[in-house]
Amino acid sequence: MCIRDRLDLARLRQACDQPEQADEVLARVETQLDSNNEPDFSWRPLLQTLADLQRYPHLLQLAQRSDLPGYSIVELLAAHGRYDEALELLAATDISKTYLIDAPQLFEHFIKAQRPELLQRLLATQKDGLTSQLLQCHVSWHCLLYP
Repeated sequence: MCIRDRLDLARLRQACDQPEQADEVLARVETQLDSNNEPDFSWRPLLQTLADLQRYPHLLQLAQRSDLPGYSIVELLAAHGRYDEALELLAATDISKTYLIDAPQLFEHFIKAQRPELLQRLLATQKDGLTSQLLQCHVSWHCLLYP
C-alpha cells in the first residue's frame, strides 16, 4: 500500500471514530518513510495529515528531528491556529532554514488570529531574512488598511 493510500486510510479511521487504528496507520507511514530514507519533502503529506487530524504533540515530536523540515511544521501549526507552538518552533528553527518559510502565508495566518500580541511576537523572531519579509508584509498590510 502506498503512502497516500495509508494516509487516506488514517483519515477514514479517524472519521469513523477509530483514533487508535488511525494512529497505528500513521505510525506505519512514519516507519515506511524512515526505513526508505526518504528526503524531507516526502514527509510533507504525513505532516499535513497529522495536522489535519490534530495530532499536534506528534508533529512537535517530529519537529525535533534534524532531518525533517521544521519550517513546514511551523507553517502547518500556524495554519491550524496553533500559534504559540508555531512561534516556539520558529524560535528553535535553524536560521539557515528560515528562508524556506512562506513569510506572506505565515503572516496571513497570524493576521487571521486577530491577536496583536501574536503578531508582535512573530515580528520579533529575529530571523534575519524572515524578519525583513515579515516586516514587508506588515507594511503592505497597513497600506491596504490605511491607504
